[in-house]
Amino acid sequence: MEKRGKRNKYWEQVKIPVVMILVAIFINLGGKLVALNLNIPLYLDTAGTILCALLCGYLPSIFVALVTNFISMVMNEKSIYYDAINILIALSTVFITRSGMKKSIKSHMVLIATYTFLGGICGGLISIFLNNMSVNVYNSFIINYFQSKGMPFETGWYISNLFYELIDKTISFSIVLLIFNLVPQRLYYKFALCLWLQRPMPLQPIIDYEKTKMFKSTIRKKTVSVIILFSTFIAIVSVFIYMTLFEGYLVNNNTELAINTSKVASLLIDGDKVEDYLDSISKDNDYYRTEEDLISLIDNTSNCKYIYVYQFKSDGCHVVFDLDSQTETTQTLGSVVTFDPNFLPNINDFLNGDEIEPVLSKVSGNYTITAYSPIYDSNGKCVSYVAVDIVLENYPKQIMIYFSRYLSVFIGIVIFFISFGIWISNYNIVIPIDSMTLRLNSFEYKDEYDRQQNVEKFKKLDIKTGDEIQGLYENILSLAKENAKYSMENKMKMENIELAKENMAIILTTIIKYRNYSSVERVETRKRYVEIVLNKMLELGYYKDILNKSLVNDIVICSPYFNIGKIGIPEDILSKEGNLSQLEEEFIKTHTVIGYNIMSEIMEKLPDASFLAEAKNITHYHHENWDGSGYPDGLKAEKIPISARVMAVAIYYDKLIIGHESEDLEFHKAFFELNRQASHMFDPLVVDAFIQAKEDIIQVSKESVDKT
Repeated sequence: MEKRGKRNKYWEQVKIPVVMILVAIFINLGGKLVALNLNIPLYLDTAGTILCALLCGYLPSIFVALVTNFISMVMNEKSIYYDAINILIALSTVFITRSGMKKSIKSHMVLIATYTFLGGICGGLISIFLNNMSVNVYNSFIINYFQSKGMPFETGWYISNLFYELIDKTISFSIVLLIFNLVPQRLYYKFALCLWLQRPMPLQPIIDYEKTKMFKSTIRKKTVSVIILFSTFIAIVSVFIYMTLFEGYLVNNNTELAINTSKVASLLIDGDKVEDYLDSISKDNDYYRTEEDLISLIDNTSNCKYIYVYQFKSDGCHVVFDLDSQTETTQTLGSVVTFDPNFLPNINDFLNGDEIEPVLSKVSGNYTITAYSPIYDSNGKCVSYVAVDIVLENYPKQIMIYFSRYLSVFIGIVIFFISFGIWISNYNIVIPIDSMTLRLNSFEYKDEYDRQQNVEKFKKLDIKTGDEIQGLYENILSLAKENAKYSMENKMKMENIELAKENMAIILTTIIKYRNYSSVERVETRKRYVEIVLNKMLELGYYKDILNKSLVNDIVICSPYFNIGKIGIPEDILSKEGNLSQLEEEFIKTHTVIGYNIMSEIMEKLPDASFLAEAKNITHYHHENWDGSGYPDGLKAEKIPISARVMAVAIYYDKLIIGHESEDLEFHKAFFELNRQASHMFDPLVVDAFIQAKEDIIQVSKESVDKT
């Protein structure tokens, strides 16, 4: 059922073009029959080819031209020699009309001129070369006119042929236009010969894409080049083999003819009388009868130019008979002829009466094949030899005529197979690969939805070439699916991480609340300060080599944990009123190390909580000073993590304005104090960003009044 479904699918694609091909062949043959029956000097056998070229394209129209000429051989055997001309008419029609001139007067004139050139000039040359120049009542007056002007017959015939070709092609093209204009333009695409091995798609985007390719050598160019080069190579080799075989056939066939003719001639001569003829140097009635028989043999044997009978002796060739194709005796009876150079290699065989192999010689471009047959007397003695010369006159011209005939037929067949190869490669290789590339170029990766859409778009290609290209398509589709799946899983993982961050923040904030070592509302306010300052630093381009949106997000999330280490400080010290002793102050300072240890332990338990690295930095180093005077490690300048530097400024500012959030003067004093401590306690760039974000900072400060 699956195979039947495939066959039906392919038939649906080609059935309209196939019907059009049959109709076009019928139009061509019908036109030719009409011209023959009316005995007019026209052919009318290209209208179908032109119509098929307009509607169906290269391959169908080439096929129509080729088949038309093969079938026309029934009416005129020489029609096949013009198949290349009709194929060129098909090619030129498609080429010109694909340039966007289908319905313009200019294109009509160009097409008719092209057809006339191909049929009249190129076709006329073939006719002259093949000696296929017919004279009739229609062209005789033109030929006679030019002959009366002193021009050769061929010139007059050539001009008359060109004139009638113009009429023929104009009529044929007018018929085509009439039929073509009856076809609605919206149905043109149905006549295209397609063999989609994937879901059909518009070819124009692929053509446009190929024009913009960055590669000089595209798959289409490579494929077409390989097909043309391979076909050309096969054509050259075939022509060479054909010419070699034809030459061999011609020589062998005439060699066999020469041998058989010499044997027949030897039977016509009475061996017992040869010595009598030479001794008496006289001719009797038997001699004349034999001479007449030999002359008749020359006349009835094609290419036979000479028959001569010699008796070979040491002093030379003694003539018995010596006749040529003009029925004349070239040497008299009994005369002695000096050994011809062709005899010298076999002179001993002649003298001994042995069998002689035929001799092939080439003079002035003509082959001469000489066959020898011994003549025996009644005692079995070889008394002389009869020689037959078969001369292949105008041998090069004969070869060229046969070559031209073969080439004219072969070119048409080669063009058809090149077109067929290009058509097959387009739908099997070029279009599938180009369509995959086009879809891949259109892929979007902004989010998971885009990735899923990428899969759906690529899946719609549905490539079914049944080879490595289908395998490539399926592998790319599989990778696209995996990419979409991985992206979705990664999104869910990131969402879980973000959720974990938020939950961690809630848990630790709750711990802060219950230990009551700092107001939960103040922690949230300081977090907002940190976020504003970090975003301002991004905007200003400060520390752009380390600061990015991801790091900012992690620092903001971890900022509430800055005092988490106070969990390890006894409550009585944290809540003690009045001044602390020096020992108690030193003990409180250990909250930075305690907080660092807490975060480190949490990270060990939660490998995915890598964002807590900034929590460790903040808890450990938020009391470090820019000039190195802070604790616990006395870090200096940029050795202090940037998260701790920003946190320190936020904490210091918040302490300055607590309880005075509605007093503008206090804000002014706070910013002044921050600026004064820049490069001493705080990173000057962080302070600068803090001050530049002054309006947003004050707004957050005022919003926190009701929450404290």
